[in-house]
Amino acid sequence: MSSPCIWESLEPQPGIAWKEVMLGNSRKTFKPDSKYPTPEAAALALLRIYREHVTEEWPYTYTGKTNYAFAGGGGSLAEYRAGIEYGVEHGWFEIEAGSRVKVLAKD
Repeated sequence: MSSPCIWESLEPQPGIAWKEVMLGNSRKTFKPDSKYPTPEAAALALLRIYREHVTEEWPYTYTGKTNYAFAGGGGSLAEYRAGIEYGVEHGWFEIEAGSRVKVLAKD
């Protein structure tokens, strides 16, 4: 007997088409009433958070720490994921070794 899919037991979040997120369609999940209505808005919020955690002595931060800050500011998992994808695609930051974030954007 197979157990039900974990995603079927999750409750949808307001403003997010959560099943699309689980299928990898994060760009389609944004709605105007969400905290970050576009992937770019989420990426800008992540960039701000990353810059708060990066110093000249240690030019990296970690996704666990910044995910916590993003969620604490009202962002959802879908917005976080789409923001990371957007920021990486546009060269604002990069994710190394799966969890280490390096800021590339100068401004």
